[in-house]
Amino acid sequence: MASAEPTFCRDEIIRGNLLAFQAYIELCIKPTDLLKLPFYSKEQRKQIFNNHEPKVQQVRRGLDILHNEIRDPGKYAAFQDLMAGENGYPKIAAILNGEIVPSDEHYRKLLDLFSRELIKRMSAIDLLPHLLEKETITDEDAQTVRAQCVNNGITFACWELLFALPLRKEDWFKDLMVSLIDVGTPDIAELLEPDMFAKIMAQRPPPPKEVVDIVSFVSEHNVDNDCTGAEHDIEISETTDLKARGSDNESTDVTLSEGRPANDSDSFDAAMEALLLGDNLKDPDSDVPLTAMSQVGREDSHETQMSSPKEPKVLPKAQVPQRQLANNIPVTNEAVDGGANGLDTFSAEIDEVLLRDTSASGPMLNTGATRCYKREFLIKCNGTAATRVCPPGVRLLPEIYVPITNVVSDEENDLIADSSDDDDEAKEINIETDVDAIDKGKEDKDVELFDYQKELAKEGCEGENVVIMAPTNSGKTYVGSRIMQVHLRRQKAQALLAKVIFLVENEALAFQQGKLFAEKLPAYRTKVFTGSVQREKQQYLWDFLASRDILVVTAQVLVNALKTGHIQSLTQFSLIVFDECHHSNKQHMYNEILWKYIEMKLQPGTDVAALPQVVGLTASLGVGGSTDWEAGLKHMKNILANMDAKFLCTVRNPVNKEELKKRTNCPIEEPVPVQHRAHDRFAEAIMDVVKQIDDLILESCDILDHATMDICRIPLGIFGTERYLQWNAEFVKNTIPGLRVDLIRRILNPCRRHLEAYNKALMIHKDARIMDAIRILEDFMKEFREVPEHVETDARLINFYDGMMLSDSFDDEPENPKLVKMGQILQDVLVADNNARGIIFVKTRELAKALVSWINETDYLKILQASEFVGQNAATSKGGMTKCKQKDALEYFKGGRHRVIIATSVAEEGLDIQKCNLVIRYEHVTNEIVRLQSRGRARADFSRYLVISEEGSWILDKEEKNRRCEELMNKIVPHLQAFIDDHANLWENELLQLQTEMKEERDREKERRRLNMVNEVEFQCLNCSAFICMSDDIKCIKGAHHIITDPEADERLRLERDTPYFVEPEGAEYGGQVYCAKVSCQVKLGSICTYKYMDFPLISLKAFRVVKPDGTGKSYKVWKKVPCEIADFTFDDLRDVIDIRLNNLV
Repeated sequence: MASAEPTFCRDEIIRGNLLAFQAYIELCIKPTDLLKLPFYSKEQRKQIFNNHEPKVQQVRRGLDILHNEIRDPGKYAAFQDLMAGENGYPKIAAILNGEIVPSDEHYRKLLDLFSRELIKRMSAIDLLPHLLEKETITDEDAQTVRAQCVNNGITFACWELLFALPLRKEDWFKDLMVSLIDVGTPDIAELLEPDMFAKIMAQRPPPPKEVVDIVSFVSEHNVDNDCTGAEHDIEISETTDLKARGSDNESTDVTLSEGRPANDSDSFDAAMEALLLGDNLKDPDSDVPLTAMSQVGREDSHETQMSSPKEPKVLPKAQVPQRQLANNIPVTNEAVDGGANGLDTFSAEIDEVLLRDTSASGPMLNTGATRCYKREFLIKCNGTAATRVCPPGVRLLPEIYVPITNVVSDEENDLIADSSDDDDEAKEINIETDVDAIDKGKEDKDVELFDYQKELAKEGCEGENVVIMAPTNSGKTYVGSRIMQVHLRRQKAQALLAKVIFLVENEALAFQQGKLFAEKLPAYRTKVFTGSVQREKQQYLWDFLASRDILVVTAQVLVNALKTGHIQSLTQFSLIVFDECHHSNKQHMYNEILWKYIEMKLQPGTDVAALPQVVGLTASLGVGGSTDWEAGLKHMKNILANMDAKFLCTVRNPVNKEELKKRTNCPIEEPVPVQHRAHDRFAEAIMDVVKQIDDLILESCDILDHATMDICRIPLGIFGTERYLQWNAEFVKNTIPGLRVDLIRRILNPCRRHLEAYNKALMIHKDARIMDAIRILEDFMKEFREVPEHVETDARLINFYDGMMLSDSFDDEPENPKLVKMGQILQDVLVADNNARGIIFVKTRELAKALVSWINETDYLKILQASEFVGQNAATSKGGMTKCKQKDALEYFKGGRHRVIIATSVAEEGLDIQKCNLVIRYEHVTNEIVRLQSRGRARADFSRYLVISEEGSWILDKEEKNRRCEELMNKIVPHLQAFIDDHANLWENELLQLQTEMKEERDREKERRRLNMVNEVEFQCLNCSAFICMSDDIKCIKGAHHIITDPEADERLRLERDTPYFVEPEGAEYGGQVYCAKVSCQVKLGSICTYKYMDFPLISLKAFRVVKPDGTGKSYKVWKKVPCEIADFTFDDLRDVIDIRLNNLV
């Protein structure tokens, strides 16, 4: 019997093909493609990406690491999927699958042989739309070619295109030949491959007999452009009938005067001017043609850039048009209506057009050659922001509008300005029902609920506004699913709007709930929207309102959409569900949404029945941290008023209460007081340094009055505690910026920075090991020493630290008693049971990292393989986690790879975390709501909930107060419910009164802010008080990122460019660092934003002192607090920047 042939898994097949064809694959892909794989660690990514080495060598190193160091199963399949995916390499994907791919070596040699001739005669920009249409290149390739054209000239653009052509498709050479013919350069195609050229031409129909000259767009105008740089004088005064696409009967008259449409679009002017002038396009206020933009985009006085040729290209005189204006130019409705900034996607639809070009393109065309463009071609190439490439003549004009599609919060903006690490590629989570049409076979089965859940859902299913309060792990999301299902059925049966939006706080929760709805409500179309979904996939909430039934959305996305007007009103939804609705208090983003709801309700004549239903889900409303009955009751009523809740739903039926108790778990609670260190040399050494710094401040501030000097003194009694952090926040925000003596501020600011480091180290030392605290100081001092000691204060501060470290090594310090105690608990509960899991909640990322190191470096605990779980609101270099790493941490925790995680507040609520046997709050408690939420993580039988802190600490007292607040809440809830039940009309009137009072208070706050606004403020370096720019020099792009547009500010800043660590699909890139240029300062002030192929300093607000005209200064963390308006970056601003940078080149 013949032996069976061996079988191989997909990974093995791909690995074999990769090894066989690796030399060829290395020539095709880029090192940045490999970085999209999630397997590479940060250190491995650094090894791969080295700008000083050829790309082939970088790719080879990356593949070698994939072969030899990556142990993840399915790594080769993931690589093949990457090659086959969007912006991938179909040819490489086919090779990896074992398909036969014809050799293209002959055609590659032809490109090499005729490369000089191609670069001399080929128009790379003209070829882009044709190659894109054939998918020979990707959008990313096209953008790179265009960037090369803008930054380094057309020659570099041609080179870039030649490099990109052979990479992706099998028949790339034929696509190139056809494209060369299509753009009017058949001679180049014939030169390359005569036989293929003859076959292509033989299959082509004869050209059309009649064509319309593109310059007939405009009539009765004069164009005079010569090499002396005379301005173009273009006048368009007649009315052109513009017919909206898709409507045969509807038309709009738009008057064009002085090259500007009456409604809005400046992009139309630019496109018309560019199309008329072809390659002669120049800036109207400069003698330098826009081909000189090769230096505009990357100009920087601090770095040497690639120079353009010394002799500028002389542009011949443009052809004077002889044709008359075409009568009808249909456009889209959006072009007339405008967008968020008064501009929107403008797509001109034109019949056959002919551009005569005998000399404007120089040597790129033979004399008398013509280029013929089809309708689809011009739709793609109309010069607007929505196009992928620009048409001839517009190619050197930067795009002028990017819609505000994703407004980022101030915290996210500062994160971008502060971050410098590569973020891991997000792992996509698919929602099965994220489709335009649900399979008719999907049955709309009732969501199954327990009896206590049915009680919770009753009023919500009846269409009332409710807040549902039930313990953690009681299945509140299932209750919400049932309410959503009943609501959608009812609305559709009555032919009414049926649109549900489910709001959450963060991305992890959004995908978790989205997957649950897809499972429980398979008959309804569900889609998840987060900030990253909109950025990375370019899928926007407002585009899917009509095609989805359930929208699971992070609240910030909806806030942004309402601000920009993409979502006009909350009435576009029929049901709004707020997850963890206890956050609808004060300035939370939930309240920003609810205030709009309340304002609509309070408007005279509003039909309340037309407003969407509102449902809130929470485990606890809380009492606002008060043990007073009246204060706690008022807190609850305020939240219900914000939610416009007619009912507060809890489990009240005695039978259902018993069932609920069986379904939920109450862990054993226990405070664990621990003695502090008996003798603490390290703490004493730090306090000695702190006293030295205090003496330095006293010595330096002797010119101040006694009152001012007193507020500058260090509160030694609270140093090393959270109370000091609160004092320091006020010191940085108001005290230092408020001082009017530059010298004093220059002394206080570095002192403040050192004190922050010592305070952080002392707090880590109290809760972790001495080595962890010393590491905090070492990292800070390493960064501080990078700036030469030009100021005496800086030198003395460094000497203080060096003296402390030289005096004692602290090697023989005793172990932290709190760690000893926690180690015993972990050993008893987790180490002895392989199936046990534990969570330790801490306050800071630094402490989380320190405890992870301690557990994994302790012999009897390392078996637990601890992992941290912290938030995304910080760069990874500052201890933050990417969403990919968060997901991995939870999956590994569930599977047992990590049996204990050290978490900050991000894991306290909402996330579906594995049942835990042990929950520890380690030196960190907050309020009664968090107490209940974190205690709810102890879901396993006989689980324990512990609070570990030093004896006599305020932590234990605070936890006891939280326990009493929770008891008070449990007493107030039935009292409030009874009042609502017995006095429904009174409750509705009280709701209305509370809402009216809240609105009046918001109006008063707006008026106070308006009165505090000034026309202009000055931005100074917070550290050295050096002037950087005025507020008028700062513009806001994409609704959030604040850039400096004044080129003179470059002289006061030092820019260090680096590989972009964050790229948005619309073209904005973020990377590098911006520093104060003052030699004695050099502190970081932000990063670099590359926008429209031009670099701008992107500032971190907290690094600046903001000074009003009266001389008073202050520091801010969020832009909405700055006492002046920051204007959006408009087209006119862009033109001004181009003008200035062009003039600087002359």
